[in-house]
Amino acid sequence: MSDLIIWKAIIDHTIRDEIFIIIDKIAFDQINCFRQNEVFQQEACGVIIGERKDKHFFIRKFTHPMPTDNRTKYSCKRNNEGHQELVDQSHLDSKGSLQYLGEWHSHPQITARPSTKDKNEWPKTYNYLSREENIKEMICLILGTESDWLGIYHQDILYSASLVNNIHMVKY
Repeated sequence: MSDLIIWKAIIDHTIRDEIFIIIDKIAFDQINCFRQNEVFQQEACGVIIGERKDKHFFIRKFTHPMPTDNRTKYSCKRNNEGHQELVDQSHLDSKGSLQYLGEWHSHPQITARPSTKDKNEWPKTYNYLSREENIKEMICLILGTESDWLGIYHQDILYSASLVNNIHMVKY
């Protein structure tokens, strides 16, 4: 049994089509230290690694900021160096089940929400992945100082997800 954090995105309100994003609590706890709770703490960023099961996502790992990332208090530009190697190694170690699922970063605000820069940059990343890697969904997670935001790109549209539960004992 593992503690899980479960988010839900409704991608078609007419038929209540839902996508669940399930995060391993142990993996999530490892990025909690990057919340910008200190005055001069820099934004942090990384990639999300996990599995797709049908239309749902199971997040197993997050990469941490790398020395090659460009970080300031209000921005984090992730460099592929280091992050891609961890995605590749996770994919290899899991015999292909673990893969890149998306991007995460922190914001210096109590309740996280996408910035204008996020709304401009995420479509570029999504369009590249869709065109070059045939990846049709991308998870976007922002850590606030107290409350987080999670969204998922699905068929060219960014959907906000809502937290279903914070911690629940579930066997997966």
